[in-house]
Amino acid sequence: MLTIVESGYRPGNKEQGYVLRKLLRRIHKMGGTLDHPFFAEEIERQMRLSAKYLRLRHRHPGMSPGWWFDTHGIDLSDIGETIDE
Repeated sequence: MLTIVESGYRPGNKEQGYVLRKLLRRIHKMGGTLDHPFFAEEIERQMRLSAKYLRLRHRHPGMSPGWWFDTHGIDLSDIGETIDE
């Protein structure tokens, strides 16, 4: 992760930025922590997305995990939610 950061990449939606964001999520999901602003920002972002999902899930029952990700940027596996289809 540090190599990506030192190369000038920031968490984002494309290429190395997306890899960095996924690494930060994985570290958090596995119970790890980092003393870096990117880590804190990603944890806060995930908390906002989780709250958004909790607000919207009753309006859109039965929608696939792919729909949640494509429409709202919410990766259900990152927030520990499963959908029975």
